[in-house]
Amino acid sequence: PDEAHFYWEEMLEMARKGVLHEVHTAYSRLLGQPKVYVQDILQQQLADQVFHVLHQEQGHLYVCGDVRMARDVAHTLKQLVAARLSLSEEQVEDYFFQLKSQKR
Repeated sequence: PDEAHFYWEEMLEMARKGVLHEVHTAYSRLLGQPKVYVQDILQQQLADQVFHVLHQEQGHLYVCGDVRMARDVAHTLKQLVAARLSLSEEQVEDYFFQLKSQKR
């Protein structure tokens, strides 16, 4: 939906320059549509791809949205990584601390 793409032109420009390779959207407030959240898409559609980008390619993941959803998205990402690397809660926290220190 056009009304939800506040930065559509910027995203297109970043895609053109190769900064963004893919764009996935989640909408939780469309009238008459089921709510879809970022963490749903991460878990149900992009888990392997996100892990590959973060861990194997040492890439970046850009999540745009309301600051209130950041905690749920972070939790989902930590679960995803912990499951694939068999990490404890403490280990996955350390892993994400390293990502943050690398500005990823």
